[in-house]
Amino acid sequence: MEVLKPSSFLEEVMTSGEIFVFSGPGGTGKSEVAANFATLLVIRGFSCALVDLDFSKGDFTLRSGRFALEKPLILQRGKERYTETPTFGQDVLELFSRAGGEFRLVVDLGRDERGLRVFRSLKPLWEKRKTHVALVVNFARPFFEEVESYIAFVRNLREHHGVPFASLVANTHLMHETDPLLLERGWKKTQTLEKALNLPVLFASLWERNKNYYPLVDWGESAVFAISRFMVLPWGEEDERCPEHGS
Repeated sequence: MEVLKPSSFLEEVMTSGEIFVFSGPGGTGKSEVAANFATLLVIRGFSCALVDLDFSKGDFTLRSGRFALEKPLILQRGKERYTETPTFGQDVLELFSRAGGEFRLVVDLGRDERGLRVFRSLKPLWEKRKTHVALVVNFARPFFEEVESYIAFVRNLREHHGVPFASLVANTHLMHETDPLLLERGWKKTQTLEKALNLPVLFASLWERNKNYYPLVDWGESAVFAISRFMVLPWGEEDERCPEHGS
């Protein structure tokens, strides 16, 4: 993850936070955002672990066999560290209990009912710590292309699972079809959602391969990241137009 533009709000959250949760509908890119944010914390000198509570795909743990890591995901000061929770395990309890001091915990939380139940069960632990929950939005995602869809998503997770959303992450992209116009449309809708939910933007992100588009969008006061791609389909996901995979 490369910081293209910092912000005082992001720095405050990163400095004071102990548990960082990235939540959102499937396909918004929250797993990639969570992985990138975890690596950034390690770069900043923290010990960090990444917990996957989204059982719909199991990106980090490869439970489905659908995804593979394209590049090493380095956590815990040079050691790869993630955990899966098909059951309520001691490992997860330990990680949530340890959060604080020089140790940071990053959580990928989807709309999957099992993961949400685990997160809700862990409330006695995370509510005692400085926990920051960010909603990851991608307005190029089918069925979540409009502001109203995210408002309903947040309302559901708040009312039924007690998820305390505190900010937004703008992550609108559409694979190799991403262009400045798509980024601009997604950013404007994120600003509308920001006002509707009264949630500040933690940061905006774009793929590092598209970081040349960064100057073409007015990001306002928001922090902006160029994020790396960690997870890909084993049989290949992008066509020959993708410069990362040859032309």
